[in-house]
Amino acid sequence: MRVPRLTMDMLAAVIAVARKKAIPAAAEELALTASAVHKRVRNTSKLLGTPLFTVTGDGMVLTEAGTLFVRDAERAVEQALLAEDRITALLQIEGGRLLVGHSTYLPPRFLINMLKLRFDDRSRYRIEHIPGLTADIAKRVVEGTAHAGFGELPVDEAELISHLLSFSLDFISTQRYCCVDDASRL
Repeated sequence: MRVPRLTMDMLAAVIAVARKKAIPAAAEELALTASAVHKRVRNTSKLLGTPLFTVTGDGMVLTEAGTLFVRDAERAVEQALLAEDRITALLQIEGGRLLVGHSTYLPPRFLINMLKLRFDDRSRYRIEHIPGLTADIAKRVVEGTAHAGFGELPVDEAELISHLLSFSLDFISTQRYCCVDDASRL
């Protein structure tokens, strides 16, 4: 297996400079000194063998190589953060803390019935509610910052398993879903 020579700190510095177009602003965002950010950007360019930025009247602008690099760097940092979030979520479940997201549009009576979860040992879990929009709840389940979510509409998300809970023929027909990460133990 090849081991990357670039660190997450280097990736984060390049991404921040690309967003802010200036080293001092990037340093502030990262809570680092400007010289630390400059060093990380310089070392990244050196390791890659090409400049990632040019200095213009508009600030620091990505080169063609920089543009290609930042796309992949953003995905790499995002994946590392996702891995951290999922481990945190796993530890929360093992510690008895269950985070359940629910759409703010769900009727309270429906939510109360859905949260009568069946566990082998109910006393082991403390359920915490996270209200929000269905899409935000689904995103939290994917990120690992919620263990399960309930919402009004099916969510088209490859990493989620959605289960139809009910279909309503009220004034407006709505479908209600529960979603969990496909790797979840729930």
